[in-house]
Amino acid sequence: MIGLYWMVIPVMLLHFYSNYPMAEYNQLRSLVVTILTWIWSIRMIHSYFRRENWQWGVKQDWRYIDLGHQYGKNWWWISFFAIYLSQQVLQMGICLPLYVVHSVDKPLSFLDFIATATCISGITIAFYADTQLHNFISRNQKLKQLGQPIVPVLDKALPGDVGSWQYETKGYQFWTQTDETGHFNITGVRPGTYNLYSWVPGIIGDYKYNYDINVKQDLVYKVGVSDYRKDWFFAHVTRRTRSKNYIPTTWQISFKLPSVDPNGTYTLRVALASATYSHLQGRINKPSRPMPHFETPSIGRSNAIARHGIHGLYWLFNFQIQGLQLQKGENIIYLKQIKGGNPFYGHQYDYIRLEGPPQ
Repeated sequence: MIGLYWMVIPVMLLHFYSNYPMAEYNQLRSLVVTILTWIWSIRMIHSYFRRENWQWGVKQDWRYIDLGHQYGKNWWWISFFAIYLSQQVLQMGICLPLYVVHSVDKPLSFLDFIATATCISGITIAFYADTQLHNFISRNQKLKQLGQPIVPVLDKALPGDVGSWQYETKGYQFWTQTDETGHFNITGVRPGTYNLYSWVPGIIGDYKYNYDINVKQDLVYKVGVSDYRKDWFFAHVTRRTRSKNYIPTTWQISFKLPSVDPNGTYTLRVALASATYSHLQGRINKPSRPMPHFETPSIGRSNAIARHGIHGLYWLFNFQIQGLQLQKGENIIYLKQIKGGNPFYGHQYDYIRLEGPPQ
């Protein structure tokens, strides 16, 4: 039904504005806008029915299917606000020029010609893009019926078929080069499920390892060994599983203490550059401890992560750590962002500092 919004409602609004008793407008400008709006609507209708094999409402958008699986029984009310209501507001905003055209009676100007040319160009480009996508999908369907290899579809995430890495636009890729004996090492790989592809210069074709490779471990940073420029990441976010769920992640900071004051109080300062529906829990040397040693409340509504920003509302937390929780030698701080279900839930670190007791 979302398609119906964009195919019909703009045309209805157009004729409502033009036939409103108190409307005042330039007849020629209104005629041009009416023709362009109807052409745009017909293009949308044609694209929809051609994509659906000239049937109505048979298929559901794959994105809404995935979201329905992700949110389960809550999807009915989440979709109302996130999909239907938000698109109504968006559509009202996009259709505001139709109101302006029928509320101002001024002669045509050079800007009208620029706007008309821009609209015609946009409709033309959209039509050819729809046609290319339709031809691409139709060709793949015919190849599949003939039992021949298909061209990888762009919206499929890794893993994929041989050569699909060339078309992958949504997942991460990590590269390396083997030595003379064929041995190689790939570092800094984000947790997830991957396929391994390879090719040899001067040899036709490329190759794929037949098994999925699962990288499960979250970030591990060793003080004095790791390089913060390469081994640390400032945004603590969720991890996407192969079933397209977003789950919490636990990061580790490993460090050594030459001595510990068991009766002293240490201070762990955690400064966050931004947070988006984040809830941070921390444990010292005991990752399976039922209760965390320290935690923040649920904080933040910043969109810094989603917008690829580097800061939002600043947060500073000072946690008191009893000396008995630490040990001489190696210690590990486990930082877990416990909110899942969304790729943008998390926070961005500014700095983390452990201070010893006053001397």
